[in-house]
Amino acid sequence: MITDGWVLFALWETFYLIWAISALLTSQKTEHIKNFFLQLLGIFIIIPFTSVAIWVERSQFPEYSVLFKSSLIIILIGFIFTIVGLAFAVWARIKLGRNWSGSVKILPNHKLIRDGPFKIVRHPIYLGTLFGTLGTAIILGDIIVWVIFIISVFTLVSKSREEEILLLKQFGSEYEQYKKDVKMLIPFLL
Repeated sequence: MITDGWVLFALWETFYLIWAISALLTSQKTEHIKNFFLQLLGIFIIIPFTSVAIWVERSQFPEYSVLFKSSLIIILIGFIFTIVGLAFAVWARIKLGRNWSGSVKILPNHKLIRDGPFKIVRHPIYLGTLFGTLGTAIILGDIIVWVIFIISVFTLVSKSREEEILLLKQFGSEYEQYKKDVKMLIPFLL
């Protein structure tokens, strides 16, 4: 049941729905509608499109679509990665509250958050999302999902570097100290 993707599909749809609702409830007035619709894009276009692409790939090219056959233990590990990653991202999103923005920018009354998941890494939303995507790739073993994971790594590392520049400019020595105390994306490493 997990390998057919329906459980993963429901997990990711729930994640995006929570994200869209939180964007609507906590974003600044000028951008909350834009953020809400961007999140709906994920719910109603990106995830279903990816699911259909995987289904077509598996039905048309079954010998090339799956990189490896997953055992039950690998599927369970991937499922745990997905749940833990998405939960971590949601926790970080809740902790950010009104400091969150769908784009890289400093908001009015922006505060530097250093507790909760931000004690573990400076960009926990990105780490959680990557961890969830990695778990999904492990479960499905599908080429499309592995490509999405690799693209996500490059995209989110790039976005986190953009954020670092703005946060350093806004918070100066306080952010410099935070950078010394807490790793960017991978605890104890990066």
